[in-house]
Amino acid sequence: MKPRTKVGADAAGGVTSADLMIPGSDSTEEILNKVVVTELRQAVGVSEYRSLVSRFIDRASTDQDAIERAIADGDFSVVQHLSHTLAGTAANLGAQEVNELMQDIVRCSASQDRETAIALLRRVPGALNRLGSSVEQS
Repeated sequence: MKPRTKVGADAAGGVTSADLMIPGSDSTEEILNKVVVTELRQAVGVSEYRSLVSRFIDRASTDQDAIERAIADGDFSVVQHLSHTLAGTAANLGAQEVNELMQDIVRCSASQDRETAIALLRRVPGALNRLGSSVEQS
């Protein structure tokens, strides 16, 4: 996996819109953690792994709506809880790109940075689509 390029940070260590992690100009973000995916597939089988990812994508889509509402309401404890849960599940499934996005949203919740949280949240559907396509192709 090639590292992403970090673009900035605020003095208090919080996440700002300038602190978004973006793919390097000559590479794309890693969608799947191949080590985790291989181990999980060996443990549960390819079919069950695909089913787990499919259920995760459905749940993440639902939770994304709830996160968006919580951001609009300024309820960053809900944003933190849901984003943290999705990040952990994504990591367990080897969904690297989704995990990284959700971790970034967790950091936004700590600094209550609505603008950056919304910008990151808008990237989630694309990441979920890439995840689903990658799992189906592999």
